[in-house]
Amino acid sequence: MTSAQRDAHPYRFDRFRTSLLLKDMRFSKDSARPGDVLIDQRVTHVDGTEVSLHELAGQHPLVLVTGSLSCPISAGSLPRLQKLEEGFRDRLAFAFLYVREAHPGESIPQAHTLEEKREYARMLQESNGVTWPVLVDDLDGPLHRALDAKPNSVHVIGTDGRVLFRALFADDPAKLDALDALAHDRSPKRTTGTAFVGPALKSIGRVHDVLTSAGKGAYTDVARAAPPMALLGLASHALRGNLRPRPGSRRPRPEPGGTGGGGRPDGS
Repeated sequence: MTSAQRDAHPYRFDRFRTSLLLKDMRFSKDSARPGDVLIDQRVTHVDGTEVSLHELAGQHPLVLVTGSLSCPISAGSLPRLQKLEEGFRDRLAFAFLYVREAHPGESIPQAHTLEEKREYARMLQESNGVTWPVLVDDLDGPLHRALDAKPNSVHVIGTDGRVLFRALFADDPAKLDALDALAHDRSPKRTTGTAFVGPALKSIGRVHDVLTSAGKGAYTDVARAAPPMALLGLASHALRGNLRPRPGSRRPRPEPGGTGGGGRPDGS
């Protein structure tokens, strides 16, 4: 890639475009593959302390997830990842790498300083109740780019720095078998997950709230670059609104001697 091409497609883009969406659907040829050894890099905790990537793994393989505040798929996957971390914490180490904004807007633009990026990371950790380390690398994401700069990928890195598994999205079902195998010192049957539609659909319920929080421009960009995602997000939001009980509304009282809408006479 020439310098002119890099300038035309900066790492910290201001507008989400269809070209970025297409890149998110597959791993690039020059990305870190299973079997490759990642060069050890320094990353920073939200409190400012530094640690190396290999130190994070310690005695166990490291499950490294990427994401940002403006990524609905990140928001949707975090509750499930939290449960996985609780189940595997004795055999696997988990960490979250805060990266560039997936859908920058007026309220959550791309970070311009490392301090601002750490503050975003801290907000994500607190708002989602993440109990494992949340980290940042650099403004221009050297570690993130080494992993292929996906918005919500997951990589499992061995204690020797070798990539053991990767998936485009953290909600890829292939990771479940891979984590179980690695937690029991076995090699996973599949080392790359490429699911896209499934992980995206799992997080449709978070699209409206996340993009609205990102601020002016975020929703518009998604509507232009990925119309189905925007429409499904709006539909999900509207459906939740219709299902929500209106103020002052009351449940209908059952008729005398009735079952209250199909339940058993004993109320169960």
